[in-house]
Amino acid sequence: MRTTPGFLFTLIVLMSFGMPAESRLSGPPVPQDDFWLIPADRPYVFTEAEIDLLLTKLEDPEPFVRVDAVQTLGETSSKRVVGPVAGRLGDANPYVRAYAAEALGKLRAKDHIPLLMDSLDDENPYVQAFVAETLGELGAVEALDRLIVMLEHGIPAIRPNIAWALGVLGRPEAAHPLIRALDSQKPDLKVTAARALGTLQSPLALAPLIDHLDDTDCGPASATALERITGLDYGTDTDAWLAWLNESFLGR
Repeated sequence: MRTTPGFLFTLIVLMSFGMPAESRLSGPPVPQDDFWLIPADRPYVFTEAEIDLLLTKLEDPEPFVRVDAVQTLGETSSKRVVGPVAGRLGDANPYVRAYAAEALGKLRAKDHIPLLMDSLDDENPYVQAFVAETLGELGAVEALDRLIVMLEHGIPAIRPNIAWALGVLGRPEAAHPLIRALDSQKPDLKVTAARALGTLQSPLALAPLIDHLDDTDCGPASATALERITGLDYGTDTDAWLAWLNESFLGR
């Protein structure tokens, strides 16, 4: 569900419209240092001096620079950056807060799960989405109930992110809420819920996923989820899946 770095700043600029003038991001980012982008073809090993410089960028007055800094610090694997990155969850700019949450996930900062859970109440839904996904990636079981409530009663725009987080979290208790999400009026939520059920690999999802194979929105995603759960590939052939289900579980 995350955006790719290639169009990160375009997304930020687009989402900034309609924000209060004092918080609106402006202008394209200007790279401050040669190492601000990590080489795609190999892991980048950061020197201590580079990490020190990145940490100073967290205090830069330009939001784009702080976004760059928290994103890049998330790739350092350095334990000493966890505290400063976590501190950016309280940044004045929502995009800095969002990417600080993402960075904590990459840094495997499980000690900061309580702080991340507090950020589920962030006033900005973009931040909530990133925080939820990070909690899922960190295996934050203590966030399960909150995430289920957010899936069923939260802001509609981020419910696909919540569904994704529940799938990654991998708890069987999430199966029923995700199954109910298959009947949403939102195509993106239906697709993500189907994929999340495939990730959970819960037998409870078999019949509901088969029922949605002819859904124009989530049929293909349901087929992929069924393949992931069963190891079989009948595509979107409802009759074939029903025949298998009857033979396997009902003995018919």
